[in-house]
This record gives sequence, structure tokens and C-alpha cells, in this order.
Amino acid sequence: MRLSIVAAVAAVLVAAWAAPAQSLPESTRRLEDLSRAFRHAYEQAKPAVVLIATARTWRLPRFHPQVPEEEYQGMGSGTIVSPDGYILSNYHVIAGADSIAVTLADRRTFAAEVVGFDSLIDIALLKIDAQKLPTVPLADSDRLQIGDWVLAIGHPLGMGSTLTHGIVSALGRQAGIFDLGGDEESLYAIESFIQTNAVINPGNSGGPLLDLQ
Repeated sequence: MRLSIVAAVAAVLVAAWAAPAQSLPESTRRLEDLSRAFRHAYEQAKPAVVLIATARTWRLPRFHPQVPEEEYQGMGSGTIVSPDGYILSNYHVIAGADSIAVTLADRRTFAAEVVGFDSLIDIALLKIDAQKLPTVPLADSDRLQIGDWVLAIGHPLGMGSTLTHGIVSALGRQAGIFDLGGDEESLYAIESFIQTNAVINPGNSGGPLLDLQ
């Protein structure tokens, strides 16, 4: 009896999902249109979202010389913005790193160098030795409005490409001080950033925030 009930429910769900669009209520059609917009944006951007792995050797201050060096590993995401290997990420993803490895969507891995950064807006530009890469076009953030739908793509916890969604919650935000390594040189603030309620986990940092276009 229990199996029959499950089968009947599954049949109803399949039938409902397969129902022609014209038979759906207007509110459901609008939600389905939104889902299609999410899927389209994800499919367009996913090939250009990369995994960034960093390594850093760290030693306690000089008054503990007997303590050996330790290697710390970090993880983040990045966005390919030119076909010849330039990648945008967050500054805090690569700050203090001794080595940076970038893994593409096709699973190729490249060593990366830091071309430049601006800690005040938490941006870093990386370069890998590769050509004909997929890219994501940059939009005009001045056109964003509070309440706009946005999507975040990244590699949270190293589990692979993940999509989350939310809205623009605020604009022109400022953050406090971040301490990335226990010394004065690693203290900095972030200004003028976009606040969103899209779910973000460790490893998402540096991935793109997408509009529906």
C-alpha cells in the first residue's frame, strides 16, 4: 500500500510538471520565466568561473624562533574577464599568498600571478598563461538598484560550482577591519561594496555577482 501511494504521488508530480505552459496559472508562469532567467545566466557564466587555491607559509613572530613554519591553504573563486587569461577575484582571497593555482571549469589547472590589486574595494587581478578562454562581460554597477535580483556563482567549500540567488540589499556599504595574518600589514578596510542576501560560503569569494542579463 505504501509503495502504491508513493507511486501515485510521483505520477501526479510528473503529470503536473509535464503540463503544458498554457494551462498553468499566470503566477506560476511568471515564476517559471524567472527560473529560466536564472538558468540562462548560470549557463552563460559558469564556464568562466574558476576555483582559486592559495598557499602561504606562516611563522610566529620572531620571539618564537623555535616554532617551525607552517603552511596554510586558502580557497576562493574568480571570474575570467578576458580570453587571454586575466581573472578578477577578491583581494582577501590572495592576500599574503606564496602561490596561487587556478582551476578552470574544464579542470585544467594553471599557476597564477597577481597583476594588481586594490584592497579598499577588495579587488585583485590575476593572470594565467592560457588563451581562448570563456569570459563574463562586466556590467555597469551604477545601474544597480536596491531590490534587483542577483545571482552568485562560486566554489563554496571546494564542492564545485554552486548557484545562489538573492536581491541587492544595499549599495555603497563599508566594512570594518579584516586581519588576514596576524600582522599590521594585513589589516585593511573595504569600502563601497554591494550588499546582497544571496547565500555566500567560504570559497565563494571572488566569484561573479550576476544580474539577470
